[in-house]
Parts: sequence; structure tokens; C-alpha cells
Amino acid sequence: MNIGCIYSIYTPEFHKKPISINMIPFGISYVASSLKASGYHPYILVFTPQTNISQTLTEFIETYHPQLFCLSAVASQISLISNIAKEIKKNYPDIFILLGGVHATLNPEETISMPFFDAICIGEGEVAVCELSRQIELNVNNISGIENLWIKQPDGTIEKNKQGLFIQDLDGLPFIDRNMWNNWIFDPNNPEQSILISRGCPNKCSYCSNHILAKKSKGRYVRFRSPMNILGEIKDIIRNNPHINSIWLESETLSMNLSFSYELLILLENFNKNRQIPIKFRTNLSLNKKILNSEFFILLNHANVDSVNIGVESGSYYIRNSVLRRPNYSNEDIELFCKLSKEFNINVLFFIIIGLPEETIFNYYQTIDCIRQCSPNQVSKYLYYPYPGTDLYHLSKEKGLLSDSFFIKVGPERWTPSLNLPGFSKRRQKIEFILFEYRIYHGKLPSKMIIIYTVKNILQTIPELTKLFKCFLRIRSRL
Repeated sequence: MNIGCIYSIYTPEFHKKPISINMIPFGISYVASSLKASGYHPYILVFTPQTNISQTLTEFIETYHPQLFCLSAVASQISLISNIAKEIKKNYPDIFILLGGVHATLNPEETISMPFFDAICIGEGEVAVCELSRQIELNVNNISGIENLWIKQPDGTIEKNKQGLFIQDLDGLPFIDRNMWNNWIFDPNNPEQSILISRGCPNKCSYCSNHILAKKSKGRYVRFRSPMNILGEIKDIIRNNPHINSIWLESETLSMNLSFSYELLILLENFNKNRQIPIKFRTNLSLNKKILNSEFFILLNHANVDSVNIGVESGSYYIRNSVLRRPNYSNEDIELFCKLSKEFNINVLFFIIIGLPEETIFNYYQTIDCIRQCSPNQVSKYLYYPYPGTDLYHLSKEKGLLSDSFFIKVGPERWTPSLNLPGFSKRRQKIEFILFEYRIYHGKLPSKMIIIYTVKNILQTIPELTKLFKCFLRIRSRL
């Protein structure tokens, strides 16, 4: 049985090949790979706002005659994904359409009410989608009884099946079949790829979906693949792509289970000893007191981890702890982490959010001061985007900071302000986003570099200019 697996991206570098090989999405990839391992024939389709939806779907359906489409969406993509589902159902009403992903999981009642979805998946979908495919292939009259799925029945009722356990044995999942993405990759020779090493997060950050997702099923939410299983996939990636020299170890935070982290890092160190050119590794870390020591950084250094990402989010202790519910660390802890990283030649990237609920301009300048004091190697900043279903989204609504129609008005996700805060207006947030690198780098970087950052920020905050810039890149790529 042929199955279409649809992913969407709002701001691609290139329209026809919009995905970077090191940014292949894990959710839909694991679903498609599980389907393939079960004997089905999944095909990846990637849509952008520039895609001709009708033509693309017609060509695919007439060629492959799929009986099922699996779609995935976060909040900012639900409009595009809904238009795709609507087009399928209008012209091919007998094809079953399933929507999964974070938005459906966090907002199931709203999502299942959309007339073009036959079912939604709440939580993890690998097992549920394979069972759904089995029932469709057997031509079962009434698809039913599948854990994690809400299914529309012929009489108009919705069968809300119970949630199954979180998948406890991640080693039992197949390695991602990256070849399914070949038609959509614009940089097949990129020397970096990524693998997922764990699922779930122990933190309860109010702006993130994890604190809601953790409640959707039973069993352990924070799970790890075994280090040997991770190493097996690393070897598989390198075997198929000998030019690879860097691998992103994707985890919410490598520091959430230090016994696992130590075992994995020692294994990676030994793996690299047998290579003429060692593989570099990158990962995410969440600050806590247990990793602020030389022992942990020695392990990172010996494993050739040369870069780590830290979700600092705000330099204000009040915003981090009372609003965001981040783990308890001080600005002095952040500074010590950066000092240790420099000592062991590990690059540090900060993630920062601007325009958070209750944030004032004073809080924002605390963030600027923190970054200038710590001097990380790189900073990625975003304007706050309230994901429906999260605690911080509900707080924004309760405080009257968010209109019902903000998804239509806000434009590209995390590039335009969402909240009009007292003393920190949308206009001021936009100005600070544009001037961000000036604030943190003036006196530290050449003026030319700061000007380049500023021009890029202007392009990002004005969707029309962004589209023109993307068009320019596409034209240049053809020359």
C-alpha cells in the first residue's frame, strides 16, 4: 500500500528543494521509516507556501494511488497543512487523511472538528499509523480501536481511543531512512547530519510543549536510546555518506541523565580513536549545577563535542524562573559555563526569546548585559510565539495580551512580535530584534559584521522583503 507523508516548511531557502540534509524532521521521518519497516510504501512530500498544491497532489495521487495521507503540523503550519488536506478531500474523498504532530496533540478538539481530517494522532504515532495502515489495507468497514487516534466514524461520532504507553524501547524503532528525503534536499553534500538520541524532557518550561506532551500518555516520558544503538546509526550514516565530518546529537538536553551522558561520551571518544579524521559532535545542554565542573567538560572535549546549545532564553532571573519555569540557575552559573567551555575549546550558542509575557524593557536589557558578560560564540534570538495549548499561551490569553486572530496577523513564526506588552510594545520589540547584534557586539565585532546582522534582521521581520530575498537566492542558484 502506498502512503503519502506530508511535511511543510514556511520559509525555505529554495522552493523546489527546501530541506537541508542536517535538518530532516524527526517526527514524520520516524513515522515513514516505521511504515517502510512494516512493509508499506511511504513517500515524502514537502510543501511550501509557493507550492502549487493542486498540481503537486494530483500528480502524486495519479501516479502512486495512495490510500492514506499522514500529515504533521505545528501551530504556525496548520493553515498550510489544512489547505493541503482540504484539496485532497475535495478531489479524492475516499483517501484517508490523518493529522499528527504537536498542534493536534495540544489542541485535539479544535483539530478533529476540521472536516477534512478523518483522524488525528495524539502523541507518538509510529505504532498507531502502522495499525491504521493495516486496517485500511484490509478494507475494514469502520476504522476503530487504535490507541492514540481520534477517529471520525460514518455516523458522525468521534471515537476517542485511549492513549497507549509512550514507546519505552527507542532501540526498537528503525533507523531513519534518509533516502526518502533525497528529492527535497538542496545540500546533499553537507558534511553535517543529525540523529535523535532521546525523547522527552524533564523540564516543565511554560513556553514549551513538553510539559503538556508528558501528560498525554503513561510510562516514562524521558527516554534514551542505548549508546550502542546510537553508535550503530552514526556508523550507518557515515557508511552511506563518507564525507560526513559532523553529527548533531539531537536531545532536549544531554545533561538530563549524566550516567547515560558519560557512557555515550566515552563510547564516542573510543569510536573517534579508530578514525583517521575524528567526527565532531554538537548537542543541546540544559544548565544545572552537576555539569559545572571540569570532569564533564573533559568528557565533552575527549568525545570531540565542539559545540553546545544552551536555552538561556532570558537574562532576567525573574522571567526565567517565575514566567518560563526554567531550571534554577543564576547568571553567574551561565558565566561559569561559558568560562569552562572556552577552557576546553567548546563553542557555545545561546538561544534567547524577546517579547515574553511580563517582560519589561528592563528585563530585556538584563538579557543584553548577561550576553555581553558571558560572550558566547553565537546567539540565536527569536520573538516570542505563543503555541496554543502551552501554559504560557494560556497566561498570555488570560492577561489579554493575545488576540484570537494572532496566527493570521503574526506572519512568519518567531520573526514578528505576538504580544503588545506594557512598556515593551510590539514596535519596540521589533526595533530591539533588529538592533540585537548591535546591542551585544558593539565594541567587540567590526562594524561591517554588525551591519550585516542588522540587514538580515530587517529582512526577517518584513515578510515581503524576506520573500524577495528568497526569490533572489532561487534565481542566483540557477545562474
